Amino acid sequence: DGGVNDGGVNDGGVNDGGQVGDAGGACDRGRCAEATPILPPARAYIGPGGIDRADCDGGTRADPWRTWTGQRTRGCIRPGDAIYLLAGTYDADGGVFADGAPGHISLVGSQDGGRISYLAADPAETRDGGSWPVKLRGGFTFYSSRGEVRGIEFEATGGVTNRGYPITVFGSHTTFRNNYIHGRLEDFNVPGADYICLKFNGAQLSTTGNMRSEGNRVIDNEIATCPQLCVGMNGPIDLVVRGNDIHGCDTGIIAKQGAEQILLEANRIHDVRNGLGGYVGGCQF
Repeated sequence: DGGVNDGGVNDGGVNDGGQVGDAGGACDRGRCAEATPILPPARAYIGPGGIDRADCDGGTRADPWRTWTGQRTRGCIRPGDAIYLLAGTYDADGGVFADGAPGHISLVGSQDGGRISYLAADPAETRDGGSWPVKLRGGFTFYSSRGEVRGIEFEATGGVTNRGYPITVFGSHTTFRNNYIHGRLEDFNVPGADYICLKFNGAQLSTTGNMRSEGNRVIDNEIATCPQLCVGMNGPIDLVVRGNDIHGCDTGIIAKQGAEQILLEANRIHDVRNGLGGYVGGCQF
């Protein structure tokens, strides 16, 4: 049905270097890409210099809100909304995203009709050469069910959360698509930080309403200079890793500790430092 998989997460659209492919599809690296799914109309915009409003007014491109968490707690951001970030850098400890702790983001789709919640760079913002207009810097934790994150640069730093990991995900049916995820932490004195780049974690889910870490997708991202892309830790199941460009890492893709039903497909892994394209331990494919 046009690339929609179970759980309502769109699936497909191979691009080059994490950039969004053209809507009609294209051939890239010898593979023919499916059409990139079109983002829904924006519910609201968040941007530097914006203003949070208790009455939920504003939230437009011309009059954006300032924080995700402030407007979400007021009920202005609802399950199934599409929220776009305007150009700028958003630090994990900057107060924009703080659902319970700095850098924590609750991204939950609607239960009626199954609409996905989107957090994405404003489609009107275009890349200028190698520059990405929207950057999330530091360590971010997503508690997500039926969500999609798209078109954002994630940069690892010695941030205050996740020992500096760019992304940790708890939850289900979540897609990371067309993002640029990068950064090493060896210059920071953070124990264990020089480890992974993006982690889908099946542990500690009792703290998030017993959601299962399943049906997640890592599609068409550029993942650079991280120690590795960790697609499975502590028992997540049903993971798809497709069409990503992974380079400059120590190891390309690592999956371990009980992850099950993992599909690795059409990924380009090159220029890895230790020569290992991937490592698997205790998983089922």
